[in-house]
Amino acid sequence: MFSHSEYRETVTWREIIQESEEKRSLLQHMKQENKPFVPRIPDDDLATDYMEREIFPLLLPALKDMLHEARRWDCLYIQKCRFNGIDYLAELLWNRNRRHPYRSKQWREIFSIPFVKRYLKKHPRPYFPLSWLWTPEEAALRIQAQFRGFLVRKQPEVQEMRQFWKALQAEKEEQMRQRSEELRLEATEAAAVATKEVYEHIETVHQQMEEARTMIHESADAAINTD
Repeated sequence: MFSHSEYRETVTWREIIQESEEKRSLLQHMKQENKPFVPRIPDDDLATDYMEREIFPLLLPALKDMLHEARRWDCLYIQKCRFNGIDYLAELLWNRNRRHPYRSKQWREIFSIPFVKRYLKKHPRPYFPLSWLWTPEEAALRIQAQFRGFLVRKQPEVQEMRQFWKALQAEKEEQMRQRSEELRLEATEAAAVATKEVYEHIETVHQQMEEARTMIHESADAAINTD
């Protein structure tokens, strides 16, 4: 006879084996149907406990880093910004996945992640305007460069030089156009001469064939009359 403790250990072991067999059969069924395996939360485990144990330790630090990055981009104070909090959060979670520790050593930005590339291939995003892509410092440098270029271009000697090169370019283009027209005419005339020579040669060959045919008929008639 089993004691109470031995009986309880036997029952517990049987329950563990039964639960393991159920999970194994579930995995086999998922593999046959080619569906991803979704872990089941135990009945005695509250959803809040599961989130605090499995989700929040990874999600909360990522949210904190996302807020620091948003502050760095000043996107909380300006209306338009290229920083996308969802993209940044997805990038952090994908690279910090505990099941794939090698990703943190081979960090990938959001648009080079495989599933993101597949999604954007089917659902491409519109291009961002330059006001979203440039930082205020980059925009200031480009505006200053354009304005300095305008101040230089409007000087009289620069205007004169630009007109000179513009006229020289127009003259070269006109010469190239005339030369192209001359070559086209020469090619057309050469093609016409060649075509005429071909027709004349064909006509000569036809005449020679007619003469040969006439001579053959005459020879045949002379041979018949002689007989």
